[in-house]
Amino acid sequence: MTLRSGSRKNGFATCAWPLILFVALTTARPASLPQQKKPAAKPPIPPAQAGNELSKLRDEYIKATKEYKASLERLWFFTRRARAKPSQRAVQSQKLLADGLISKREVEKSDSALAEVNLKVSGAKQQIATLTPTSRKP
Repeated sequence: MTLRSGSRKNGFATCAWPLILFVALTTARPASLPQQKKPAAKPPIPPAQAGNELSKLRDEYIKATKEYKASLERLWFFTRRARAKPSQRAVQSQKLLADGLISKREVEKSDSALAEVNLKVSGAKQQIATLTPTSRKP
């Protein structure tokens, strides 16, 4: 069989010319199209505004710290109130142990509950102490 001329073309040439045309059209940048501008940098903040912004941020920080301290003080108050029940149970358990009505294990359980509450109270108190400002002034 002989091939007729023009019936079968080179496969590479058939696929390559559309690809070359595509690359040429997409990479060529005509002079008539406007150039893309780079986004302008933020203008520098004048020193007066920077000072105002800094004082505003400082005031917000102080306000947030005060609110956090107030919530810790409420937590401390409630944990101190919650300490009353475990304390009463521990005292009662000691009396019942002395009378031989409960085991030592029950006393240890009530003592550990009291210790846990005391730990929460002291933890809240320590957090409040870390927020208390020192004698340093801004």
